[in-house]
Amino acid sequence: MGIRVVVKDHWGEVQVVLAASRSAIQSAAVAECWALLRAVTLCNDLGLRCVQFEGDAKLVVDAVNKNSPDYSWNGQLIEDIKSTLLSHQHWTIQHVTRTGNKAVDAAAKLGLLLSFEHIWMEEEPFEAFPLF
Repeated sequence: MGIRVVVKDHWGEVQVVLAASRSAIQSAAVAECWALLRAVTLCNDLGLRCVQFEGDAKLVVDAVNKNSPDYSWNGQLIEDIKSTLLSHQHWTIQHVTRTGNKAVDAAAKLGLLLSFEHIWMEEEPFEAFPLF
């Protein structure tokens, strides 16, 4: 499976695209968890202060927004995401439909073709540009 992260500014312009392949991941929910964890880590590394994360996996978004600990199979990933989110006052996560997430889906498809993680900053990857 491919994981993907797209960071946009408050005007909706793409600032960062991350795409990677995670061949060992067999579940879409686990892939979404890893992608979200990578997104919060990336935004933390970039020093971003006000971030609104969007995910099309409602199950994952709901688990992250839940106040109680997560003891599910993916619970440790969820708890790692929560921990990072809670350490940033102006970071939130919300559910969006898959149709509202076309740039992210394009990056995921690109991630399937890659042998290691790629990050593009302030530019969209040429390979995925027609897909955005």
